[in-house]
Parts: sequence; structure tokens; C-alpha cells
Amino acid sequence: MKIWLNGTLLPNGALDASSAGVTLGWGVFTTLGIRGGAPRFLERHFERLQHYADEAQIDFEFDFEAVSRGLASVARANGVANGSARLTLTQRGDGRWNHQKGSDFLIFALETSPHNEPLRVQLSLYRIEARRALAGVKTTSYLPYLWAWREAKSNGFDEAILRDGDDNLSEGARATLFWIKGGELFTPSLETGCLRGIGRDLTLEWARERSIGVNEGRFLAGEAENADEVWLVSAAQGPRLVASWHDEAGAMRREFGAPSELERDLGAWWEKSD
Repeated sequence: MKIWLNGTLLPNGALDASSAGVTLGWGVFTTLGIRGGAPRFLERHFERLQHYADEAQIDFEFDFEAVSRGLASVARANGVANGSARLTLTQRGDGRWNHQKGSDFLIFALETSPHNEPLRVQLSLYRIEARRALAGVKTTSYLPYLWAWREAKSNGFDEAILRDGDDNLSEGARATLFWIKGGELFTPSLETGCLRGIGRDLTLEWARERSIGVNEGRFLAGEAENADEVWLVSAAQGPRLVASWHDEAGAMRREFGAPSELERDLGAWWEKSD
């Protein structure tokens, strides 16, 4: 795989192993979709990455045009027409193992097959602390999320649903959680420590354009279990319907029916947006 590192195409593995991004996970990232060779929502992702960098106190030295060219070169070099790309910014110095100043900007991309089938989700045993440092920032210290997802996968499910320390629903391990009840949209609030991602923002924009009531708050698992339908949304994958909801032990709590007009409308709106 070819990567883009600080403006140059290089073989993968070129990052300094002593950098704080490697030793501490001191970095931020965003993942976007590529369709027909073109990145989706790149300006939004660029702005969000700048915000994450400010929050994590990482220098951000590249402008939008440089990043756009870098992403295009990575997609071409790796033959990615339809897939995902990741933009990652990592700190160099931590004051102990590495005393360099500045940061490193990496871009890599992979061709992936589309996934549109409904998801089977499991409520995770693990909690994400809403009061943690850098809550709501997409940091490269992502192992707790991956761990929850791996455990759900090992149990035969597609995604893990995480809660905060007070047992309120927070988010999926890799996507934002939404549900519909009585024609209104519900999602956990940012106070639960969930990520304010591009997928979240787009779905809320869609709802407001359609004059759909939006409810952000603290909700227990039963709220989603009793919904009319549940969605998981990510910027790279778009909206995906949840087919069934399972508890921590794997027992099914709810099976959902066919997609509604709202879900189909969101999917169509998503494909036309950028």
C-alpha cells in the first residue's frame, strides 16, 4: 500500500516509531468514503480534522488543496475507485521518547465492497466515560472501541452499542446511533461522550430539512429497543438499518421490520449530498 506522508507518496510503515502518535496514540483522524474515485464530504472532514487537532493541541500545517491533492494521489496509487480513506494527524514529540516539534499527516485508502444489508447489533458490556479527556474528539487512541467491536463480531454480531458510565446509550463502536419513534428522530446527546461526527451532522441536517422532530438526550437501552426502527450512520458508509438488537448476553431483545419511507428518504438524500 502507498501512503501520503507530509506531502510525499511513500511505502507504508514510514512513520517514526518513536513519535507520540505511535507510543501514546496522540493523534486525531477522520475516515471518509470514496465513490467513483472522488472523496465524499472532503471539506467537512478537513474542517473537522482541524477542530480535532486544535482540541488535541497538534499542529496542523497543511491546507485544503494540499490534502485534496494528496488524497487523489493515494487513491490513484492504490487503485481505489470505491472505498474508504483515512486522514490521520499525529504528534511527534512527547517530551520523553521523542523531542521533535511538529506533527505528521498521513493519508491512506482501501478499496472496499459496499455493505447495505441490515445490521445485527449487541449491547456492549463496556462503558465509554463521558467525562474522559478529549471526549467527542476522534483520537487515534481507538483501541477500546475496536475491542468492543471485535467482541461483538466474535459473538456473531455486526456492531457493538456502547453506553456511558451512567448506563445511557452513547454510540456504536464505529457509527452514530439513531432511532425513529412516532415519526421523530432520537439520538444520544454529546453529553454522553459520543463523537460529533460527519455522519451525525448530516443526519441531523436531513431531519431538519424534512421538519422531522429531533430529540437529543440521555436515553437508556430500552428507548432504542422499543423504537420503530434503528439506524447506524457513519460518514464512510452512510446510513444502515439495524435488523435486530441483542443484549449483553446475546439474547435478542427486538427484531425490526423492513425499512420505512424515512430510512429510504435519508439514503436517497445522502447519495445526493456533498
